[in-house]
Amino acid sequence: MILRKLKSLKLLITLNSFYNHKVYSRAMVAFAGIFFIIFLSPFFIDLERYKPEIENQIQEKFFIKVRINEKITYKPLIRPHIELFSVDIFETNKKEDVYIGNIYKVNLRINIFDIVLRKFNITDVEVVDGIIELENNYFDNFFKNTDSIKNLKAIKVSNLDLKYSSQNNSIEISDINSDIIFDKGDLKRFDLTGNLFNLPFVSTFQGARNRDKSVGHLSIESKDLKFYFDADLADINFLKNEFLGNAKIRFANTLSTIGLNNLTLQFSFDLKDEHVDLKNILVNSFLYKGEGSAKIDFKPRLALVSEFNFIDTNFTTT
Repeated sequence: MILRKLKSLKLLITLNSFYNHKVYSRAMVAFAGIFFIIFLSPFFIDLERYKPEIENQIQEKFFIKVRINEKITYKPLIRPHIELFSVDIFETNKKEDVYIGNIYKVNLRINIFDIVLRKFNITDVEVVDGIIELENNYFDNFFKNTDSIKNLKAIKVSNLDLKYSSQNNSIEISDINSDIIFDKGDLKRFDLTGNLFNLPFVSTFQGARNRDKSVGHLSIESKDLKFYFDADLADINFLKNEFLGNAKIRFANTLSTIGLNNLTLQFSFDLKDEHVDLKNILVNSFLYKGEGSAKIDFKPRLALVSEFNFIDTNFTTT
């Protein structure tokens, strides 16, 4: 009787061991299959044939035409992504391709299953080393096309030189490094460093939603120039290119230039596409104090109309 029970127990142990081994083997096969799909399958796919699709996707997202000059490579480790080297950039609103710059490397974080299924959806982009010249209202068009950028999550920029021209005016920013975060088509935040007119500066933005409005806080700081700008944006509307809020500018320097030594400006602003209204301006500096208002027209040409009442001055003559 005891011997018979021992044999039955031994049989159960053998069956259980076989079952566990079978489950373990299936799990290992499944794990190997997933590992192959995620990490190894792209190495057996000719990514070069995907160039037209990737170039079209970039054009739809960023309103620039691109040409990928070198072979596309896939990097599976840490954050799987594809690398594009030597990417030429062209304007899209011209009858002919107009070259506006080159980027040394672009990293696109693309879901591996999208690569296998050829369904490209760019959500994270990293730009490394480049020179770009943009014209007209590029950024206006970028933010206004919410359908194209609603799935965009992040843009990382490293060592980029940018020239932006509008009508007869232009601005150049070099050595740009930035992390830009989006949330369902809205600009959520960014951290940016660079050089403007060879002066280093730091800028940050933090956005949020207040009921049905986009709000945020923008700051720009140049320690070399001792310039500080802070703005609380009460209404941000990229679709209409309109911004409403309050701002403060401070020059914390001891320059002898009239009006710039220890100057502080506080004002409310209403920025639209063609002009900006500055109201409730408070001026405070070593030389004078005052209040007033101003209007700056951007189109058809730059013009300034202002009205100030200085209540205290500290002018001296010799």
